[in-house]
Amino acid sequence: MNCTRIDFGSAPWVTLADGAREKRVAFDGCAMRLLELQPPFREEDWCAKAHRGYVVDGAFDLEFRDRIESLRAGDGLHVESGPGQEHKAIVVGRVLLFLIE
Repeated sequence: MNCTRIDFGSAPWVTLADGAREKRVAFDGCAMRLLELQPPFREEDWCAKAHRGYVVDGAFDLEFRDRIESLRAGDGLHVESGPGQEHKAIVVGRVLLFLIE
């Protein structure tokens, strides 16, 4: 059994948008990332991608077309992809997520 240590501490932050940055490590067709969101981050378009992860710090709402899910530090999340799963993150403060994609 192999074990690969992922050193997020030395990985650079990459800015994705105003108020959004990530540290991403990809290997074997998989990506692990730390995603930090904070105001003024705002998603204009609906996201239809799948997400699996953990809220490391902070809190945010995940808006779906028919409901809003509130997530906070300590919560896990599993969002499927496809029709009916479109979503947007709503942030009012800093949130740090660990995601596996």
